[in-house]
Amino acid sequence: MTSDQPQTFPKGKIINLNSVPQKKARKFTNKVISAMILLHIFGLGDVLRRFELEQITGLKLMGFRPLSLDELMHWSQHIADQQNWDVDSIRQDVISIWLDQAEDISCWRQRLDRAPAEVELLAGIGDQNTWRDHWEGMLRQTPRAGWQ
Repeated sequence: MTSDQPQTFPKGKIINLNSVPQKKARKFTNKVISAMILLHIFGLGDVLRRFELEQITGLKLMGFRPLSLDELMHWSQHIADQQNWDVDSIRQDVISIWLDQAEDISCWRQRLDRAPAEVELLAGIGDQNTWRDHWEGMLRQTPRAGWQ
């Protein structure tokens, strides 16, 4: 694709970045990139399971016990700094997830309270490429004839 051709971004918007002033184009591109970072709560597991998931997925994982917004924010911002992601966008995303999934988080906390002491709630964060690689790997593990 040449730089004169329009580029398609999420939600079907087509924008020719050459027609946008450079400062606005950079700001738009940063928003698109930061929107491709995904935080996911995998569920309960121990340290061995966390290590296994890191090896399988390539994502950055952390175990939480107890699960708190402060700890989740601190960890995700640390990862964002390491990966040169937009820290402010990550902060907003974590807060949004916390509020949007409040009921699920409450259920996870209750399950964590009943779990043995060595069990943690595992969360993973990664960019679009890491998640794509993870899902493609999962698809490769699916039998060709489907599940029997």
